[in-house]
Amino acid sequence: MYDLQLSFTKQTNGTPKQTITDSAASTNVLNFGTKGAFYKPAYLHIRVVDAFESGTSGATLTAALQSDSAEAFSSAATMVTPINAVDHANLTAGYHKVIPFPIQDTEQYYRLYFTASVAMTAGSVVAYINDSPEL
Repeated sequence: MYDLQLSFTKQTNGTPKQTITDSAASTNVLNFGTKGAFYKPAYLHIRVVDAFESGTSGATLTAALQSDSAEAFSSAATMVTPINAVDHANLTAGYHKVIPFPIQDTEQYYRLYFTASVAMTAGSVVAYINDSPEL
């Protein structure tokens, strides 16, 4: 089930997508309160809503799941990199990456960090956690 409370991507107008044109952290930080407080399997979903475009051939996007004990992410640890340098030409509307949410060695706060190899001219994603590998 999709729950906006478990969404990494939120814009100020309340829509669950985040536009990414340059390297940036997700617009929402998740606070799980207790280190590793998961009681059933969880899955991380990243779905492209609007296709990525760039004026540079071979421009790529990477998305890394980060965890930290502080909400400011002053010593963030990368848990997993579900999207690793994917060419923008492959990041079309509907592209969907799902991985089991890693629960080992986690801390209280979670975010995604998107790294664009060069500036993008368009592209947006929704990213969230839920209890199903399908959605």
